Amino acid sequence: MIKKYPLVIAFFIMLAAIVSCTQKKVFITSLPPNTPKGAQIFVAGNFNNWNPGDPNYLLKFDAETQKYWAALPAGFGKIEYKFTRGDWTTTETDSCGGDFGNRTFTTTETDEWIANSIASWHDLEPANCSKIVIVIDSIPENSPKNASIFLIGNINDWTCAKPNSKFTKANNGKFYLTVFRQRNNLEFKINRGFNETVEANEFGKEVDIRTLDFGKKDTLHINIKAWLDLPLKNHTKHTFVINKLPVNTPKNASIFLVGDFNGWNPYDKNLQFTKLSNGKYTLSMAFQDKKIHQFKITRGGWDFEEADILFNPLNNRKVDLSKNDTTFVNIENWFDKAPNYNERIQKRASALEILLPGIVEILKPEPKEIPEKINISDKSRKITFVINVPNYTSNYDKIFLAGDFNNWNASDDRYIFRKIAPFKYIYTLRLKDNNAHEFKIVNGNWDNEEANYRVERMNNRRFECCNTSDTIYLKIINWYNYTPKRKLVFIIDKLPTDSKEPIYLTGDFNNWNEKDEQFRFLNFGANKRILYLNNFDKSYNEFKITKGSWDTEFIDKKGNNYPNLPFRTYIKNDTIRFEVYNWKN
Repeated sequence: MIKKYPLVIAFFIMLAAIVSCTQKKVFITSLPPNTPKGAQIFVAGNFNNWNPGDPNYLLKFDAETQKYWAALPAGFGKIEYKFTRGDWTTTETDSCGGDFGNRTFTTTETDEWIANSIASWHDLEPANCSKIVIVIDSIPENSPKNASIFLIGNINDWTCAKPNSKFTKANNGKFYLTVFRQRNNLEFKINRGFNETVEANEFGKEVDIRTLDFGKKDTLHINIKAWLDLPLKNHTKHTFVINKLPVNTPKNASIFLVGDFNGWNPYDKNLQFTKLSNGKYTLSMAFQDKKIHQFKITRGGWDFEEADILFNPLNNRKVDLSKNDTTFVNIENWFDKAPNYNERIQKRASALEILLPGIVEILKPEPKEIPEKINISDKSRKITFVINVPNYTSNYDKIFLAGDFNNWNASDDRYIFRKIAPFKYIYTLRLKDNNAHEFKIVNGNWDNEEANYRVERMNNRRFECCNTSDTIYLKIINWYNYTPKRKLVFIIDKLPTDSKEPIYLTGDFNNWNEKDEQFRFLNFGANKRILYLNNFDKSYNEFKITKGSWDTEFIDKKGNNYPNLPFRTYIKNDTIRFEVYNWKN
């Protein structure tokens, strides 16, 4: 063929070369509705080293067609690209805010114009997320072959085996189901067509209802660890039975198992005992081994753990899974139910009298030997504070109780809270009076006390008199020194007429780097610049403006250097507007 048609082949090679050298143009057919008005849009790719704010690839706006477009360099091969609004925090995403692969085309494609639709921006809430794909990555090994798997939830009135709620098994062994938006949130579980075949956790207990919000992502991956109706393969089932509880156990108390098998979480709802009609409590669970495990019993926290007859916390109990399938437990006391010191002495004496008759008189302490600081009056009482703190609170923060009972000391180590769960703390206050008291929760000092939704200082909290024992549950909304991260727009409304060079924002937020490309202003109309600060928080205190060096920083009308300027002075409705009169050089 080559010998017979050399001219034809040469013609097609030349044609391909001409086509491939044709300059391609990308244009945008649609933008998310929440795209900021007047936003500058850039295209970044392998043709410009993926520079997200390259002014050479700023899309032009065609007023006639109302489209954004840009010309890409001519050449051979594959072009990869994405759209941004100036940096990688503002890159395009899928309709639900998720990342997706690079856009691609080859320069040999004949179309000169390449159409693109942008569904959402990384820094803005998704506006078009209307569905979500649920992917089951794995199911238990003992699942029946070719089992049908369904979703039940608030989108189908929790009805089993609905045909349109059935997952489809793909060749990769995973199961897929597309759920279309009917409400803002989805509540659901997975089963095999009947309520008794619902999914279970690693302990063989039915899982809690799963929840997700539409608009946050477009794909959800889950793994099913077990089925409620099927024994777990290579697992050991064990039952715990509580035969006896102390008489001071609160009515309708919730009882929990805690141990090395659940990370010593004292409030694990998966390991909550069930009360039987005979007054006993039982819990059956599956272990993945036949080893010796350590455990304890609690009422939902370490201040409420089981104790011995003298109200001292017990050593860890042990269960040997290789020897039996049931463990029976008797609980003598609860740690939080310990009476005052005199009562504890009497309890100790009574216990010793039972164990060693006649020894009580020998060991019974004289009243004068009782330390005065422990000799609490009959009016003594305790208040237990259980607080939830904001999820931005550091694990290393110290949380204190401060009030009129400790002269409002904001860092008194005698009044420090103890962490019992992520973002959950507890402290028990013991008082010698029955008076009402005022208090606050403090994160180390009065510059960081609790605050309301608007991050304003709050009035003192108060608890009333007369209760000898009580529990106060509180949710701390904010700390006073907290500046929530938010988006701030910095606009330079006026510049000297000769300001054509790049302009930068600098400050304590970037260690006063005078030429930080992350904080380079974008062109914004005639003689204007704009910069989006997407994560503005308390680290942004002061600023200056430069042209890339301290020899070119901005100066005032009289030619004097500006001092460091505070952000808060200029912020209005999440926007800073500023005018630059001249440059130092």
